[in-house]
Amino acid sequence: LLKTDKDKLKDIKDEFRITLKSVSVFEKPEIDQDLFDKVYGKDVIKSREEFDQQVEKELTASMERESEYKFTLDVKDHYLKKFKKDLPGDFLKRWLMKVNEGKFTSEQLEKEFDSFTGDLKWQLIKSRITRENDIKITEEELRAFIAVNLRMQFMQYYGISNVPEETVANYVEESLKNKSEIRRYSERLIENKVYDLVRKTVKLDEKEITLEKFNKLLEK
Repeated sequence: LLKTDKDKLKDIKDEFRITLKSVSVFEKPEIDQDLFDKVYGKDVIKSREEFDQQVEKELTASMERESEYKFTLDVKDHYLKKFKKDLPGDFLKRWLMKVNEGKFTSEQLEKEFDSFTGDLKWQLIKSRITRENDIKITEEELRAFIAVNLRMQFMQYYGISNVPEETVANYVEESLKNKSEIRRYSERLIENKVYDLVRKTVKLDEKEITLEKFNKLLEK
């Protein structure tokens, strides 16, 4: 917020003057062509009926993503319960303290250790499923995955559904120049393929429930 380095904070006085430059007010718009153009682009939607259909389509897609997310939680929980091997707890604690020296205390480590070991077990499970089923990704799949994620981010955070192709392409190229970004997206794509494999090998018990009940399931 102050846009300064941490070691310079001691020189900053504790009195500030704030100038209000603008005020944003959110109001319900008229449901007309002007709204359709602002949300979806010029002349993409041309009637109230098309607008309602598009909104319903997006809500359905959003709920499907939430349902898929719940499925991934159930899969992860199922396999973790089947993980019977003991991890070297004392060694892992010493190693974590060493590689993260100064970042957290031993008390904090004890508090978060179960979460860490759960993540580690899941990594081992994913690695085995990936190896035994020869799961791989291509550059083309990675590019498409990055592009889809970008569009979802624009929709989720900015409400923009019509991101220009050039913007998407530039973002994909910039991501592929960054090794950490490549690793991050690759790991997520591999994990998605693991979930897809599990989905094909189990019998799904699909149920229709209210949004309220579904949210309560996620809370658990």
